[in-house]
Amino acid sequence: MKLWYLILVLLLIGCDVSKRVVTTPKTIILDGSKSYVSGGNGKGYIISFYWQQKAGQSVKVSNQTLQSISLMPLHPGDYAFQLKVIDNLGNKDSTIYSITVK
Repeated sequence: MKLWYLILVLLLIGCDVSKRVVTTPKTIILDGSKSYVSGGNGKGYIISFYWQQKAGQSVKVSNQTLQSISLMPLHPGDYAFQLKVIDNLGNKDSTIYSITVK
C-alpha cells in the first residue's frame, strides 16, 4: 500500500527522537503546531520555530520558521529533521524526527 500523504506531528516533550518508515510519499508534512510550553505558570507560549535538515539526501526546506513545513518529493533513504523552538520566557528545546523512505 502506498502512502500518498503523511502527517507527522512533533510534540516537544523533552528531546525524544521519533522514527517513521514510509513508502514513496508525494508529500510529507512536518507539523510542530502541537508544541507547547510546559512551565511558566501557564504564561508561556512558543514565539519561534526553526526546522533544519540534519541527515539524508539534501531536501529544500522552505519557510523554515513556520510551525509546519512540507517536503516533496523525497527519494528512498534515511532523513532526519530537527525542530527547534523558543518560548516567550527564553526557554529553548528541540527534537529530531527521523524518516525512512523505501
